[in-house]
Formats: sequence, C-alpha cells, structure tokens
Amino acid sequence: MDSRPPQVKVEIDPERPDGKNGYYTERPTLRFYCNDTSPTTIFYRVDEGPVKTVKGPLTLDDGNHVLMIYAEDEAGNRYTLPSIRIRVDTTPPEVHCTVSGDAEGGIYRRIFSIDLFTEEMGDTIYYRWDGEPAREYTGALRPPGDEGTYTLYYWGEDEAGNRCPEDVMIIRYDSEAPRGSVDYTEERGGKVTLLLDGITDGMGVEKYVIDYGDGTVRTVPASEKTPTHTYRRTGSYTITVKAYDSAGNEATFTVGIVVGVMDLYLPHVIGLILIIIAVLAATLVIYLRRQREILLMEIPEAIPLERGLKD
Repeated sequence: MDSRPPQVKVEIDPERPDGKNGYYTERPTLRFYCNDTSPTTIFYRVDEGPVKTVKGPLTLDDGNHVLMIYAEDEAGNRYTLPSIRIRVDTTPPEVHCTVSGDAEGGIYRRIFSIDLFTEEMGDTIYYRWDGEPAREYTGALRPPGDEGTYTLYYWGEDEAGNRCPEDVMIIRYDSEAPRGSVDYTEERGGKVTLLLDGITDGMGVEKYVIDYGDGTVRTVPASEKTPTHTYRRTGSYTITVKAYDSAGNEATFTVGIVVGVMDLYLPHVIGLILIIIAVLAATLVIYLRRQREILLMEIPEAIPLERGLKD
C-alpha cells in the first residue's frame, strides 16, 4: 500500500527577479518536477483561475500572481506546496503630456499648466528642460521663461524598473506683448514715413494696424518697417500703431505730428489768384466803360462852330 505523498519541485527561470521591488521584468518560466515512482499528476492554479493540469513549462504574463500547486498520485496521496507569489511586469510605462492654455498659431499666449501622467499607480515620472538637469515630476509645470521656444523631455519608470523611452514636446510660449517705440520722418508735401524697426518681440511681430488720425487706417505686415502716408491738410495729428505678435499679444504706440501741406497746393493757389485778378480786371474795365458812358450822357451837345460865328 502506497501512503507516501509525492514530492514536487518547481524551478523558476530566471531564478531570481531581475527587476526592482521583487518584479520580473521578463516573463518567468516555471518547470515542475516530481520524484514519485508511481504515476503522479501535478495541478496548479494561477490567482483565482481554474485548476489545471501541468503539461509542460508554464510562462506567466504580467501581474501580481499567487500560484497554488499540488501533486496527487494514483493512490490518492496529495502533496501541496506553499503558495508561490510572483510579480511580473514587462511593460514600461507610457507618459502622457498635456498643455492647458490659450494658443494661437501654435504659440501659447497663456499657459495654466503642463501636466505629465501615466495610467498606472506607482510610476515615477522624470523631466528636464533643454539644458537643465533631470528632475522628478511632482506637479504641474510651467515654462522656465516668459517668452521663447522651450523643449521639454520626459520619461517614466515603473515599480519594476521598466523605463520608457524619452519623449519630447516643443512648446512655443509668448506671454509678453511687443515693446519699443515708433519714430517718423516728414517730407515736404505732407508725406510722413513711420519707422517701425524700434518695435521688437521675442517671438516676432506679425502685423501692424496703423491709424493715421485723418480717417485712414491701414494694416501692414511685419516685413514693412517704413510705411508712408501723405496728408492732405495742414494740422496736428496723432498716429496710433497697434503691434500684434504671433501669439496675439497686442501693444499700442502713439506719436504726435504737425503737418504743413501749403506747398502741396501752391500751384493751385497761384492759379486761383490769377483767375481772381483777371476777374477783377475785367470787372474794372466794364466799370470804367460804364462810367465813361454816363459822363458822355451828362455833357450838353456841343454848338456847331459856324453857327456861333454868324450869331
């Protein structure tokens, strides 16, 4: 009569966890051995799954597993091994990056937060800005400056030590409006040339909207640094220049000018004066002729000379 339970041995390859915190970062393979001389069947169960018969090596997938293993021979003798706990994690984390803010044309004018996150608890996220050392992520980020193009590198590592490849996000950030000043030059005839090269912006000016103060409003591209305008009337004017950068930030600049445009109309004025003189001259001629006629009408008719001598 056989009353001895079978003896079972389990070998795990790799023999020890190759990751951190007791994790296998490559799938472990279990092999089962029994030294009983009588036919013996080995059974196992992974976690809360069904009991299965061992038919060869067993390879475990990712997860925190609890294995129950026992063997039973033909006589019904059973041997149960203590539960085996195996932690397997072969998948590196995936880090996501989101930027919350106002953007225009791919450039952020305002950034409320830059958030990094993974789907798994226990993952550690690292990041660094271009040219700066790596840091552990602990909360929402902001660009290291107020204006410019910034490169954010980020990656993650899970509890098992799996590390994902470094990812990159390029952030164009412009929270400041254009700055500087506006100047001008004036030529005879009311022609004014604005000098806009004194307006600068870290990310570049995109356009100017110019109100010349005489009802004329023009929009010019940033490439046009010396727009011109000709005034039709003498007077004082306030020129208003609104500069917009690529992020939509706006700055307003004003400059006051006094324009004299008399020489622009001098030929017309001279012509008008000549016309007035001609009209006055013609009027004077008519007047003199009329006065002569009146005088002639008032003088008595002359007595013939011969008649006077006879009398």
